[in-house]
Amino acid sequence: MLAGQVNRLRVAGPEQGSLVEVYAEMVLAYARLRRRELDDPVRIQIIDHLTERVDQAQLGQIGLAVADLADRLHAELTR
Repeated sequence: MLAGQVNRLRVAGPEQGSLVEVYAEMVLAYARLRRRELDDPVRIQIIDHLTERVDQAQLGQIGLAVADLADRLHAELTR
C-alpha cells in the first residue's frame, strides 16, 4: 500500500520527500527481518547490496533515487 502511494506521488515532485523516506525506512526494516530468514547466500548478497545502496542514496553519496532503490529492494524481498 505504501509502495503504491509512493509510486503515485512520483510525478508530484519534491513534496513526496517525507513519504519516500518513510517508505525507504519501512523497506529497510523489512529487509533486516527477512534477511534473517533466508538461507540463499546469493539473495542475501543482493539484499545486502540493495540495502547499502538505499543507505548511500539517503546520505546523498550516490545519485540514484531513494524511491527507485527502495522499490528494487522491496521487489527482491517479496519475490
